[in-house]
Amino acid sequence: MNHPQGIKASTHINQVCAKKNHPIWTLRKVNLRKSISCVILLCLWMFSSSIVLAENQTIKEAQREFFEMKIRPVLAEQCYDCHNSISKKKGGLALDWSQPLKEGGDSGKVIIPGDPNESLLIQSIRHQAGVESMPEKAPKLIDSVIADFTKWVRMGAPDPRHTQPTANSLKKAVRSWDDVRDDRKKWWSFQPIKNPVLPKVNNADWRRNPIDNFVYDRLKQQELAPGDLADPLTLLRRVSLVLTGLPPSPDDVATFTSSKDPKRYENYVDTLLTSKAYAERWARHWMDWYRYSESHGSEGDPRIAFAQQYRDYLIRALEQDVPYDQLMIEHLAGDLLAKPRINQKTQINESAMGPAHLRMNPFGYGVVDAYQEMVNFTDNQVDVVSKATMALTVSCARCHDHKFDPISQKDYTRFYGVMISNRPATIVVDSQEKQRRHQDAIKQLKPQIKKAFATYWLSQLESLQDRLEKVEGTKKQHDSDALTPWLRISEQEPQEFRSYWKGLQEHVGRVKEQNRKVKEEAVAYFDLGDPKVVATFFKTGNGSHLSPQPAGSFSLRGEGKNVFRNVYPAGVYSHLISDKHAAVMGSPRMTAAANNLWIRAAGNKANRRYAVRHYPFGGLLHDNHRLDQPVPVWQGSRKMDIWQGEKIHYEFRTARDVINQEGDERSWWGVSEILMGPEAPQSMGTPLSLWVDTPPVNKASLLEGYQTTIQSILNKWMAGTVSDEEAEFLGQLLQSNVLNHDIEQLPENLVALVEQYRRLENDIPVPTRAPGVYEADPVDAPFLNRGDHQSEGEAVPRQFLEIFANKAYNKNSGRLELAQDIVGDNNPLTRRVVVNRMWNYVFGAGLVTTTDNFGRMGGQPSHPELLDFLANNFKKNGWSLKKSLKLMVTSRTFKLSSQSTAAAKAVDPINKYLSFYTPRRLDAEAIYDSLYFVAGQNKRAIYDSVIRNRLNPFLTAFNRPVPVTTVSRRPSDNVPAQALSMMNGLAEDLSGHLLNRVNTEREVDAVLRDLFVTLYAREITESEQTLCGKFLGDNPDTEDWRRLITSLFNSKELIYVY
Repeated sequence: MNHPQGIKASTHINQVCAKKNHPIWTLRKVNLRKSISCVILLCLWMFSSSIVLAENQTIKEAQREFFEMKIRPVLAEQCYDCHNSISKKKGGLALDWSQPLKEGGDSGKVIIPGDPNESLLIQSIRHQAGVESMPEKAPKLIDSVIADFTKWVRMGAPDPRHTQPTANSLKKAVRSWDDVRDDRKKWWSFQPIKNPVLPKVNNADWRRNPIDNFVYDRLKQQELAPGDLADPLTLLRRVSLVLTGLPPSPDDVATFTSSKDPKRYENYVDTLLTSKAYAERWARHWMDWYRYSESHGSEGDPRIAFAQQYRDYLIRALEQDVPYDQLMIEHLAGDLLAKPRINQKTQINESAMGPAHLRMNPFGYGVVDAYQEMVNFTDNQVDVVSKATMALTVSCARCHDHKFDPISQKDYTRFYGVMISNRPATIVVDSQEKQRRHQDAIKQLKPQIKKAFATYWLSQLESLQDRLEKVEGTKKQHDSDALTPWLRISEQEPQEFRSYWKGLQEHVGRVKEQNRKVKEEAVAYFDLGDPKVVATFFKTGNGSHLSPQPAGSFSLRGEGKNVFRNVYPAGVYSHLISDKHAAVMGSPRMTAAANNLWIRAAGNKANRRYAVRHYPFGGLLHDNHRLDQPVPVWQGSRKMDIWQGEKIHYEFRTARDVINQEGDERSWWGVSEILMGPEAPQSMGTPLSLWVDTPPVNKASLLEGYQTTIQSILNKWMAGTVSDEEAEFLGQLLQSNVLNHDIEQLPENLVALVEQYRRLENDIPVPTRAPGVYEADPVDAPFLNRGDHQSEGEAVPRQFLEIFANKAYNKNSGRLELAQDIVGDNNPLTRRVVVNRMWNYVFGAGLVTTTDNFGRMGGQPSHPELLDFLANNFKKNGWSLKKSLKLMVTSRTFKLSSQSTAAAKAVDPINKYLSFYTPRRLDAEAIYDSLYFVAGQNKRAIYDSVIRNRLNPFLTAFNRPVPVTTVSRRPSDNVPAQALSMMNGLAEDLSGHLLNRVNTEREVDAVLRDLFVTLYAREITESEQTLCGKFLGDNPDTEDWRRLITSLFNSKELIYVY
């Protein structure tokens, strides 16, 4: 008798018996009264036990214990927030005590005691079609929890919570996070890696490789026998496709077939592992983990400049078998290492390219809510880093504690804080030696150049009038410029000129006073001539901007007639050695609280902007300006009123360091002051009246004033005591060539010094750049209540996951410490995850099938001891990917035939226990690469550009993932677009190339043999030879051969590994 019928029957009996005038009451008058009563009582006991429990009757102790252990904790943890009788009764449903649970909500009753299949609560947690899935906005409950609820409803839904909770008791009902975390971390993946004993195997063939010991032992436990071995050529093709993504060449097949060496297979494996093709293949896997892309997506799809550097870095690292733990550290903090890996051939800092993936997150376009955008793109970084390294969904704790794993929202915030303590950048990845090439020599040479030119100009003061007169007739300059008095004195009467002179002096006093007030009233003011202020700024690159420069600093041109570019006031300048140098500088973080930001800056083809919440692009609502100004002048920003109250920073970039473009190789910028305030500072200029008090009465007295002033300033310049105004005065004289620096007119000693500088400068290399980040203000991120960036809580210290470590990071951003914790011994996930992924790529499925989720919503290992053995062996062998892969592909398990046995089909149809090799379709890149390879074309998909809004249609038709998150296990679906892409695409295009490789003038059988070896790495069978012969007919021509090759290209065999 099943419960649904029993419930209906008992209900009917209760209703009948409740009516005292019903004929059944007359049974008291007959002698059979006691017997019938017993029958009725027995029926009531049999049929109504469930409903009685539901109506708050006696609950057995075992039922009470079941509810308290299995049901109440889940309700409290998953449901009380939204469904309670105190503060929030979503959908009219409260689940915090028995009465409202029994009554149901707006959708009716949620529990039918005794009938789980008809209970809305069970349907919702099962995620049945047509029913709103619960818990809301969270993954499905694990199967064991759903089974517990089903059992509870089937037993009548006994619920001992008979009184409405108070607000305080409701709060206490929810288990503390410490209890929840400690319970969840009992999951297998969070436990320390064990050191399993190698199982004893009585079959000698299955104990030559430790992998086989574990697999064979598990097969025996399942009463399964392993299948036969694959034939040698099948194995040759299999291992080549797995390790390189390419089939073996005909030469490989011939060499392997003719070899008598018993170690011919192992030798071939070694050859594959040392090839660049291996590194290209496994770099593509790696790029899936870190969602490699060369653009950001959204409208405009802005490019990620130099993104290919990361791809090439991976290929080199994998070819060299750089230890995995080293690569993990490089991926988060390679730019921070004291002893990075230097490529001696190219003088590239390989380690510094690791963090490039942090820049490959999607971005919105022209965002209005910059804070929300920062939360989104940082969340993507947290998601990818945690999944790629540990197969954990840390980003699921963005708005609340993780629904299943021991990861709190504070854990998420700790990761988040590490990420936002960095700013997006294009960074220099050359070695320090290469970055500093000739810098010391030029620094030693420039004082000589300064002294020689100052001496030369002093000697030319007698002829100053000639040079001044050459200025006459040029474009009229501003009243306060250095040369304006010379232009005016010929045009004005003495009295008028004296008034002009007095006006200049008043102008200077007025501007000084005005600017003093503006700076005092400014919300923020930075004097970049002050070393203490400059020390608070954040910089990357190899330019002279890395340290502040005093007034009188100057830059030289690497080519052209004029020698000097300019002489500058005190500040920060990127180009004082060379304008090839890379330079990025950002201000400290500040709050936008005025209607404008003003900077006193100069530059050429450079970029300046204020960035809101690290948003890297300009345009629309975001500030962005090109710097093309030879001398420092005050310049404003725009759209500040939109961002009032937001966190911003000001930044300067040379052209090639702008985030989304590979700009000019020569570019520079310089800045002396930054001011945020309501009023703009005024430009004072450099009038001669600053040094000459008495107004000149004629040209002679004015000339004398110039000569005296220039002589004084040049002497100060040589002594290094020049002021900002004096440096700018010299700069203006250089700009007009009053101080001659035309190389064609200079004496030999000066020309020699200039040519020496130019030889050195021209030999300075253009920096090698890559996407990256640079350290900025360390930020302990605020706790965002329910993930809402408009509801900030207390700051959460940066650190690793609390289940593995509980020490705050206090060194800069914490990236390096985070990287070290990820590969640390306290974290059992990293090694397990990577060896499981290797296993997945080698065997077609991981020992844990959920390769990107080792949390409680993921799977459990089919061979837990083998997984831990591989993890330990991986570390023992120096975290070597190649050694682990070799162990896998030389195992007998890998060498098994792909033919399953009848027993395997019955007991283990998905081949969980590995009694045969699982055949599978190749992934997109392996299909693409194999087609080109057999056609004789040297082309690989890894070098195809990955542009988010314009992905390769052939690759996406198969299974190249959209670059959004970590993917280490791709789907193997079959859709018509795949066949069409083959038939009408690559197969059609490449058949002609393969046709050109084979000599069809030979005997047909010989050509067919060569084709099958080239395409399938095996001999053609007799039946295939007959079939192909019929297809070709007698005396086949070129078109017949082309049609046959196209057909062979479209065979399933070519795109499967088996």
